[in-house]
Amino acid sequence: MKIEELIALSEEFYGNDEESNKRDSPLWLIKKHAEIALENFDKKPEVAQYQLNEVEFLTIVMLQGFASHLIQKAAFNPIELNAISSILIGALDSALIKIPRNTEKILYRNDDVNNRDYAVGQQIEFNGFFTTSKDDFNNASNIKWIITPLDSTTTKAHEIYRAHNHGIEFSVPENQIEFERDTTFVVTAIEKGETFRTIHITEIK
Repeated sequence: MKIEELIALSEEFYGNDEESNKRDSPLWLIKKHAEIALENFDKKPEVAQYQLNEVEFLTIVMLQGFASHLIQKAAFNPIELNAISSILIGALDSALIKIPRNTEKILYRNDDVNNRDYAVGQQIEFNGFFTTSKDDFNNASNIKWIITPLDSTTTKAHEIYRAHNHGIEFSVPENQIEFERDTTFVVTAIEKGETFRTIHITEIK
């Protein structure tokens, strides 16, 4: 799908008046990230190498930018699905399959949202896209996840930073690695700190 087609569908869904286009609205976010995607689409050899189409590449840009919630909210909670989020989720599903699998031995996620309780031995399935990095930015406020993925032939984690790396222009690349939806992990250890918990998980399927 072309970005132009997605924008037309988005304008039809959200409306295209002044209110619909105000800053930080869903339509504004899609259009703003579309500008970034189109500007970089032909500049990055990896986009052609992975045979990403425009909307697939746009979802990678959105996921690393300030529009990830337009994908993730519905991915984690199907009740939030709508005509546009369904397209975006499907495009990201497709993009991840095309992008190389992770080769890192350990991945990290610093979480400031998740307040759930977990237990050693518990299996966790994330029905949305589980976002991690090959780097530990050490800025957790609730949970620091330390993830051991399956090997590079079977893991559901993909090195999306190879297609687009948010922050690299400011010398602070996020080096984001994204797990496919419905990846399952097992909790192997929990360490309780003063301000956050460190939870070790291993990908199992």
